[in-house]
Amino acid sequence: MATLHTLLGLLPRWQHHERFPAIRAALLSEFNHSMAQLIAASYLAEAGNRIGFGEPRAGGGRSPDMFINLDADRRHSIEVKAPAELQWPVTMPSEDRLARIVEEKLRATRGQITQDGGGVLVLGASIAEPGFGAMIRRVIEQLAQNDRIPTRISGIAVVSRSLRPDVRFALSALDLTTNSEVFAIRNARYDGPGGLSVG
Repeated sequence: MATLHTLLGLLPRWQHHERFPAIRAALLSEFNHSMAQLIAASYLAEAGNRIGFGEPRAGGGRSPDMFINLDADRRHSIEVKAPAELQWPVTMPSEDRLARIVEEKLRATRGQITQDGGGVLVLGASIAEPGFGAMIRRVIEQLAQNDRIPTRISGIAVVSRSLRPDVRFALSALDLTTNSEVFAIRNARYDGPGGLSVG
């Protein structure tokens, strides 16, 4: 119910976008990825970024899920990954395993985030256990301190969907709200072009 409520809150913002038919189709085949993408896009748009949605490259090449135009020739890429190990109903991984998952997804952005324009890795999660947000933040900060984030990556953002709605009853209505935790950690080693505002 919480997931449906979140989705219904996101659709009005993007349903008129020219790329929405592809996003809608992806909701059927890659639901967790698409939810993380829509939440991240909404968060970044509210922070003042003009978000573009990627298109599949001709010849089967890899392109980022989203981007921000830096100038006529360069884009700051935004690549979303929603690993199955970070989705409900799985249990929360150990901190060591979580670090390996993040590093695997950093490596998987090769070809989608390039050194020329740089970019952000967005990790989508829907683990319901308390403490997940604090753990993944700790893991990413430790990777950054240990210089384990490639220099082409300007930062890592996390979109953690809440699966527990906040329900309030009134005499004449039911008030249902859902929240998603979104945060970003910058990579101090990144020295490429900027352009991404995180509010």
